[in-house]
Amino acid sequence: MSKKKQEEALEKMMRLDEKDEIYQLTLKGLLYLSTGDDELSREILDKIELYLRRNHAKGGHPGIVLNLDTNNFEFVTLKHSEDE
Repeated sequence: MSKKKQEEALEKMMRLDEKDEIYQLTLKGLLYLSTGDDELSREILDKIELYLRRNHAKGGHPGIVLNLDTNNFEFVTLKHSEDE
């Protein structure tokens, strides 16, 4: 997604009226949409959670983020800022 399209999408989100509906997609929901199988989605989610706990939780909180530059999901360790 180009920088201009990202900015346009952000502007559109900021202009939402009260009548507009906002949806939140969870990782489990995304997996279910991809697999179509609730049990398989839960199994995949459990394995991802285990991977994150083992490899990305040292000194922070494990997370999955969407890199808007590459449009790829990445495993990361989220840390609290020192300002808080």
